[in-house]
Amino acid sequence: MSPLHAPLKIDIPATNDEIDASTRSLSPSAELRERLERTPQLSPEAYAQREMAALKLADLHKDARRARARAINERASEGVARRLRLEEEAAERAANKMVTALEHADARRQAMSLRRKEEVARREALCAAVREAKEARQASRSPRPRLETPALPAPPRRSAISARPACF
Repeated sequence: MSPLHAPLKIDIPATNDEIDASTRSLSPSAELRERLERTPQLSPEAYAQREMAALKLADLHKDARRARARAINERASEGVARRLRLEEEAAERAANKMVTALEHADARRQAMSLRRKEEVARREALCAAVREAKEARQASRSPRPRLETPALPAPPRRSAISARPACF
């Protein structure tokens, strides 16, 4: 036997007389039965008060349900508005990125164009300097008789961007 459980004695009656005697002691008294079976008698004023309280409670319940429904509807409309606002902001950010990228590309294009123009001007200046130096050197030399050489065909023209200066 475990120490947590105390011994319990169970008596089982052997005859019907013993059963009736044991159940009689368990049945409620007549006074208790009468008190439980009768309904309380309320005055008409008490009934009116109860009816008014029930109506007020029903009105409060309806108002609470309306307020809860209104709050749910507001929350839903705020969610829709928030989603629309976020989509609009995302579209605006994307448009701003595109504008920034276009401005950046345009600025790079202008910078490259300016660099090309400066490079062409520099090459032309160098060619002019070389040409002048050649002409000065030619003028300072003594004239020698020139041998006739067959004329060579002109080289094909290259584009302005990739062409080397013609002075070299």
